[in-house]
Amino acid sequence: MGNLQIIRELIIPEKGRYINSPWQYFKQSRFFLWSLFSVRAIFYFTISGFKFKQIEITEGNKHNMAVVAHNLWENLAVFNFGRGRVEFMLWPLRLVPTVKLNGKTLCIGPKNEGELLCYWAHGFKFKNITGVDLFSYSPKIKVMDLHDLKFADDSFDTISCGWVLKYCYDLKKAISEIVRVSKAGALITIGFTVESAQSMKDNDWVADQIPGGMAQVLEIFGKHVGQIYWKSEDLNKDGRGKSCVVFRIKKD
Repeated sequence: MGNLQIIRELIIPEKGRYINSPWQYFKQSRFFLWSLFSVRAIFYFTISGFKFKQIEITEGNKHNMAVVAHNLWENLAVFNFGRGRVEFMLWPLRLVPTVKLNGKTLCIGPKNEGELLCYWAHGFKFKNITGVDLFSYSPKIKVMDLHDLKFADDSFDTISCGWVLKYCYDLKKAISEIVRVSKAGALITIGFTVESAQSMKDNDWVADQIPGGMAQVLEIFGKHVGQIYWKSEDLNKDGRGKSCVVFRIKKD
């Protein structure tokens, strides 16, 4: 490094990597992001006549009926912007130097626009972010079943799948769909809550096929797991807690 470069860096310190402007700071503030989320939700609810689009329930996917009832009506998750869960996965993803902020991003199971807006607030291009869920009020969230994604092969540079896999009735099929729509080298981030045995007994309608935790998920991805950038299982003494992984998809 030349002397002039050293002097320049002493006089002009390097700017922050992720919050590098007042606008970036403002975008991530709780009041601005919540207000934007609320205004957009009210707008889309109003123009739709307060109606939701929902997945068609068939003999092959009847399990989805319980998932919709749980997330849409019982917990009113469509109104709940769970920012903590989103950023639990988003922060380690954002630290990967080669993450494609301008690339195509897929958010699986966001329930509402909160997750999409959070990705935008952290630098991802909003027009390139798509959500899929079993129900939707927003044109940004397509009504779709993870087991049968209506996207072409090799469509996305980044895929987020938070608190979804435990609701899947065919985990291997769901993961194969994630692999299929991922571009070679795409970044995948997955998160879910590791439940205690009693908790799973109390919620036996959830098709929990992940008793082995994140290790089991990665085993199903198999040969498609490339570089692992982050893997965390923050469990309490009862064996319950949040688990997250960020890795790169490898395709032959």
